[in-house]
Amino acid sequence: MAPPVPLFAGEWDGRWRLVARPEAAGADLTIGALGAEGLARLPDWRAAGVAGEALLTTPAVWRGAALVAAPLARAGSGYAFRRTSPLTPPWGAGDNALNPPVQSLC
Repeated sequence: MAPPVPLFAGEWDGRWRLVARPEAAGADLTIGALGAEGLARLPDWRAAGVAGEALLTTPAVWRGAALVAAPLARAGSGYAFRRTSPLTPPWGAGDNALNPPVQSLC
């Protein structure tokens, strides 16, 4: 997996683009993999309807070691990512939890 990048970079891992964020998003935030540590902090992750193994590699927003948002595992944070890779993901190319419809940042 790719290392974390500053939130303002807007893209992570060559596969994900940040398409929505709260106005109050801080400069100290990073985008990185949800990973096992992040998934363990989300007891309700199964409600997303996506296998845990797939969620491990999805983007999450972090403030240091604190998980701020994992929008593909739990909606409602104000953050959203869109998959940008030209390759078809194993779960299909249509809109779904891991490939949500594009939303504007404005």
